[in-house]
Amino acid sequence: NWLDNVAAMNVRATTLEHYASNIRNSIVPYFSGVTVQSLTPAMLDKWIRTLAQKGLARKTLQTIYALFHHALDYAVYPSELIASNPIIYIKVPRSAPAEVVKRIIITPERFAELLAKYPFGTPLYIPLLLLYHTGMRRGEVFGLSWDDIDLDRRTITLVRQVVYLHGENKGWHLTEPKTKSSRRKFV
Repeated sequence: NWLDNVAAMNVRATTLEHYASNIRNSIVPYFSGVTVQSLTPAMLDKWIRTLAQKGLARKTLQTIYALFHHALDYAVYPSELIASNPIIYIKVPRSAPAEVVKRIIITPERFAELLAKYPFGTPLYIPLLLLYHTGMRRGEVFGLSWDDIDLDRRTITLVRQVVYLHGENKGWHLTEPKTKSSRRKFV
C-alpha cells in the first residue's frame, strides 16, 4: 500500500522499481501472510539478521531497512493500522560487511584485448573508449548524444542516462541522472 500510495508519487520510476524489487526479494518472503499488526521487534530483528547472514552488504541492508521503516511509518500514520513502528527498535548488524562486491579495475593489457576484440568500426569501440577513459557507467555512456560532446573544448557533459525498467513502462528509457553530482563534465 505504501509503495503505491506514497513512494510512487515521490520517487523516480527507477527508484520505485528498486523499492519493489527489495520488497519482493527481501521482505515478502519473510513476512508473507503476516499482518502488520502482528509484527514484533523480535520478528524484525530475526529478519534483518537473516538477511545479514546471507551476506548482504551493510548499505544494502540499510536501504532495505529504511524502506521497511518508511512503510511501517505509513502504517502508523496516516493509515492508523498500528500504534507505533516496531522496527524503530532494530539496528542493522555491525557485523554486516561494508562492501560485498569487490571492484575490478581493468588493466591496460585487458583493455587492449577488448579493443582487439572490438576494433575501430565495431559498435562497441567508442563506448569502450568512453567507459575506460572517463569512468562513466554504461547507462551514462549510452545516454550521450552529440549535443553533449564539444570537440573544440574536448569535453563531454553528462546530462542523461539510459535505464531499463521492468514494470509497467517496461523497456529502455532516457532519464536524468539521479543526483546533482551525477551531472558532470569530463575534460
